[in-house]
Amino acid sequence: MSLQNYQPYWPETVIFWGAGATTSLGMPNTAMQGTLFSELVRDKVLDERIHSAFSPYYETAQEPALVELFAYLEAEEPESLPTNSRKRFRELRNIYDWRTLRKIIQVTPKDKDGKIKINDLFNLIDMHRSSHHGFPDREGNPIAPDALERARHALIMILSLMFHGAYRKQLKNPGELQKYYQFAEVLAQMMMDEGMSRYQEVRNAADRRFCFFSYAVISMNWDPMLLWMLFNAHGAANKHPSYIELDRTPIPMKLFHDLGHFMGIRKIDGKTPEVWYPMSEASAQRLNDPEHFSGRRVRLGKFYFPHGCLNGRECPNCGKWVVDLGEEWNAFSQTLFPAPILKSLEGLMRTPRSDQEKEAFDADQSDAVQCSYCGTLTEQHHVQLLMQTHFKHNTPPFLEEIQRDMRVALENANHLVFMGFSLPEDDVIYRSLLAARQSRDKDKKICISIVVGRESNAPDQWLSTAELHDYFQQNPKASAQKVFESIQSIFGDVKIRGYLKGIPSVFLSHENADRQKIETLIRPW
Repeated sequence: MSLQNYQPYWPETVIFWGAGATTSLGMPNTAMQGTLFSELVRDKVLDERIHSAFSPYYETAQEPALVELFAYLEAEEPESLPTNSRKRFRELRNIYDWRTLRKIIQVTPKDKDGKIKINDLFNLIDMHRSSHHGFPDREGNPIAPDALERARHALIMILSLMFHGAYRKQLKNPGELQKYYQFAEVLAQMMMDEGMSRYQEVRNAADRRFCFFSYAVISMNWDPMLLWMLFNAHGAANKHPSYIELDRTPIPMKLFHDLGHFMGIRKIDGKTPEVWYPMSEASAQRLNDPEHFSGRRVRLGKFYFPHGCLNGRECPNCGKWVVDLGEEWNAFSQTLFPAPILKSLEGLMRTPRSDQEKEAFDADQSDAVQCSYCGTLTEQHHVQLLMQTHFKHNTPPFLEEIQRDMRVALENANHLVFMGFSLPEDDVIYRSLLAARQSRDKDKKICISIVVGRESNAPDQWLSTAELHDYFQQNPKASAQKVFESIQSIFGDVKIRGYLKGIPSVFLSHENADRQKIETLIRPW
């Protein structure tokens, strides 16, 4: 038997989707996150600190609830404070150690304006969690190692409040959200059309070239915004699918996602906490098997959350990762983000789906979500988030599995798109990963696309490497220059192009998603 060269197909394009990709939606980028924590520890009265930190994300009417929460979390004798639910506040204080986090922020390095970087804050906490050693606060008093975990819980809880408020505020003026949904709709139609042409080439739905989209997404963000838009766009496209012909029988072709890990999603339109499983490579292979008549053929888009997601929780009992995306199939869902830890901050209460959840809701535990696998109640502090820092402490198995699949996708791509992701110098992990990939495949032709910043005087077109050099010489303060130089230092003399008018302009014409521009973004060839 003669052997054949085996080179399995992987998507040609990998998109790094960073915080800068959703700032026009009001989602806080890393600089804004650092600003919020910096404002929370200023030498001001609490009301002023809360207003300064949270006013970009919450209405003024909601600030008293935030003041009450933080007053209790940082008080020396919290029992003396009047509260509506003292039992619940005591529970929160035992879980979220804001007092320790505040001390850590005070010793975190600051810029000339007194602002911290959120990655420095994560670094400081994760470094000492890894070593199991404490460190002194601003007054020289020791911060105990066992307090660091609770301080990290407080960090993630406040980030969750920030994103929840930002999303709810955006829903009141959803014009920008509509542009992103149109972007997702165009991508869905492109993948339908691509599936038709790929099937004509391979004539086998089990072939990876048909099964997988030509693009994959690595979301560096903790919010599910892009995934949610794509979920809804795929759902709409699947109701009016294209048809491929199998033995003279038309078979519908449908679009799904492979999330790099066999996770469960809380059924979005369900009445109980039961699980809904997204598609995976294993299930797609069975459905597309030529010997198996399933009534449909499916295509998959790889979508990775290597740093976790605010909507995903690790069950403290069974260890499963369950993702909660709300209660309605709607691109502008009111319940996309999980509820905050207090009812007074929710705005729109979710509906409990079981006796256990109702009992928790009645006790003011509005963030309670029952594990779809074992039934254990999970809370906000069971969210697992990583930062692109030097220290990755006890990475959960599901995130490690996602990262492994992601690495293979990166190694096989010949087009990398940096959308709102600046590849910062202290992001050692990803810089090393990309440098190793380039070192292994020096002869492989690769294209780099950069879409960062938002230069008002930049042309509405892609600039070549030479044109980027000319632009940066004429505009030395352009925010994309550091990104360009950073990427060039890793990849050397490769084809780098840049679009400097930012996101969403890169996929819009006359304020609507434009297929030609999206084709150019995804497929530079």
